[in-house]
Amino acid sequence: MPDAEELAPPEESEAPVEDAEELEERRRRAEEEELRRLLLEQSTAVQRELPRPREINTNILRPLDPPLSELQRAEELIKQELLVMLHHDNLHFPENRGPGVKSKSSNPAALEKFLEKHPYQEVSLDDLSAARKLLVEETELVKLGMKHGDIPLEVYNKVWMECNDQVLFLNQQNRYTRANLASKKDRLAATERRLEVNREHMTTGARRAEKVERKLRVLLGGYEARSLALAKQLANQYELIEQTESELEAFRFVKRCEDDAIPRRLVPLQERTARQQDREKALQHKYSRLLYDQSVIEARIGRLRERRMVTDQVVVESLNGMPVDDNGDGESMDSDDGSVTKETNHVVTNDTNNLVTNDTTLSQNESIVINETEISSNDDSSIDEFDKSRECK
Repeated sequence: MPDAEELAPPEESEAPVEDAEELEERRRRAEEEELRRLLLEQSTAVQRELPRPREINTNILRPLDPPLSELQRAEELIKQELLVMLHHDNLHFPENRGPGVKSKSSNPAALEKFLEKHPYQEVSLDDLSAARKLLVEETELVKLGMKHGDIPLEVYNKVWMECNDQVLFLNQQNRYTRANLASKKDRLAATERRLEVNREHMTTGARRAEKVERKLRVLLGGYEARSLALAKQLANQYELIEQTESELEAFRFVKRCEDDAIPRRLVPLQERTARQQDREKALQHKYSRLLYDQSVIEARIGRLRERRMVTDQVVVESLNGMPVDDNGDGESMDSDDGSVTKETNHVVTNDTNNLVTNDTTLSQNESIVINETEISSNDDSSIDEFDKSRECK
């Protein structure tokens, strides 16, 4: 009989299913990496997307009839390799020159025909790195042998302009040539052509600049208006700051003057304040003394009024009980009654005199109080006069 392991059903593999989006992302990354590797194997013009000649001139090669030197043969090999690279780049990496722009080299059949006669050889990255290293070493050797150092940008521009002036483009022949080999008519035509090209560039640049200005005016019109308003406000604020600073300086000058004058003004004010305080203390003391005298006088007046009322009552009672004769002389019929009447009259007379005296004293005291209240607090001489008048009274 078969074992249990053999009878058991086979286990299904549980491999995770990859998402379609992840597959597409990985495929895209692989294509980008392949394109990047492919670009590294191409020329620098393709890598940096530099402009390339619209028409490939195959007439730059020399004829093989006369014998060539080693340097000339090397130069011809470089030219042949250059033509092969240009045809290969134009075929596999055509330059986008815009709509309506065509050239003779844009014919793929002609490019393929040339590459069939002169095949393009792929070069590995290692060989390219080695070639770049050799070029750097050769450059350093030439610089050391010719004593060339680091060339400044000004010197480089000057040399470039001199070299550019030695080359002319002949519009009629549609080719470049050296300036010293061209005739005067060709140089004049080349200069006119360069002037026309510069004018075309200037016109094109002016149109582009005008379009950009219109766009920027629409885009930044609000900001410009806001900027002008803020600039005006800023100018006003600067003027206000200058005015405020001048006013502040004036107030500081006034403050310094006041700080110098305050000590001189404080001395007489302090003296007047001290005199005023002393005068007020004296007046307060006199006022308290007068209040006390007033209370004493009022008490004495009350007592005298009570005594006068009692005396008047006694007199009235005595007059009501005394008989009067027919002759009307007012003498008492009895001696004892006469003595009583005399004593009563004496008492009334004394009380009346005392009352008159007290009334006179009261009037004098009231006049003293009135005079004291009329004294001016700002005049020291009036206080002395008041004291003298009081002593006299």
